[in-house]
Amino acid sequence: MNGSVAGTYAAGGPLNKAVLLVGGFAYVVTDAGNLHKVNMATMALAWGAAYAGGSTIATPPSYSAAQDVIVYATDDLYVHCVHNADGSRK
Repeated sequence: MNGSVAGTYAAGGPLNKAVLLVGGFAYVVTDAGNLHKVNMATMALAWGAAYAGGSTIATPPSYSAAQDVIVYATDDLYVHCVHNADGSRK
């Protein structure tokens, strides 16, 4: 890398939490609470649609390798557990 922009992705809202990197994917949660799985090679959404958390984001996403899920919390006090394979709620 030489410091140049390698690619961009339009998440549809501000990103103010840490990005989660797992394998060849980046997981980002917008301030509105929407979780996106982005293929870093193509900079395209890996799921059919982003997972809608339904409330503003409270924590950055984390990954459970044992369960193959992404977990994060929203300000309405819900903890979301999302299947990594397809972006559906577990």
